[in-house]
Amino acid sequence: MKLFLIINLCIASITSSLGCCGAGQYKTYPLGYQNSRLVVAEFTMSRHCEDNGASGVQGEFHWVAKVNLCYISADTTIMIKSIDTLSFKECVCSYNDVDIKSQISTMLLPSYERCLVEAKKMKGFQVVTPVSYHSTNDNNTLNDFRFVNTDTTSLLYYRGKLKDLRPVNWAACGFLNNVVELRKYKFQEKEIVIINVNCRPGIILPEEKLASNKRNFKSIESAVTYTPTQWHGLSRDYLIEY
Repeated sequence: MKLFLIINLCIASITSSLGCCGAGQYKTYPLGYQNSRLVVAEFTMSRHCEDNGASGVQGEFHWVAKVNLCYISADTTIMIKSIDTLSFKECVCSYNDVDIKSQISTMLLPSYERCLVEAKKMKGFQVVTPVSYHSTNDNNTLNDFRFVNTDTTSLLYYRGKLKDLRPVNWAACGFLNNVVELRKYKFQEKEIVIINVNCRPGIILPEEKLASNKRNFKSIESAVTYTPTQWHGLSRDYLIEY
């Protein structure tokens, strides 16, 4: 959890200086286990625009990203190896059509693949298996999550368990209390549950993006998904069960 706070402070320092589409995104992709430790591909990213990109105005959306191979044990994330530093154009688009035009999943896939290659070199490493993917297009599944927000914390209830999520407020974006993605993996008798939380309510993915996410998630080799990010906002993954 301490590392999650550090990561968010880093993203905040980057995006607070950006106008227009400035945003942050933190993605965690489980890859497998080594000696009872969950190994993940970690993407810490920030977005900025050229030529505005405001509602209805076409502009270039750009991302920079740090990609690390990490393991997680007892809620502590430790870097194993730095994999990539990326800088790329997501699309020429506006806030109105970025979810349709975005190519971010395609841009991130080679780095994800490199993380998996490096993980497979680790002695005793065994891959996890993607089981199910859900987005807000399938809202009934995401109704299992319930938030309680205060001035200092955001509590998430899921399957009778309580999870403390921080930070809870992202400047103009507001509370991070919308679950927009649910990914489940399995490893032997374990279930690994990842949710993506942001402050953008009412997200409905374009059908082509939803189909692409479901197709990618059928294999651990390609399990990179597209997640919308709020204008001036933050989209981040949380590991709920593992």
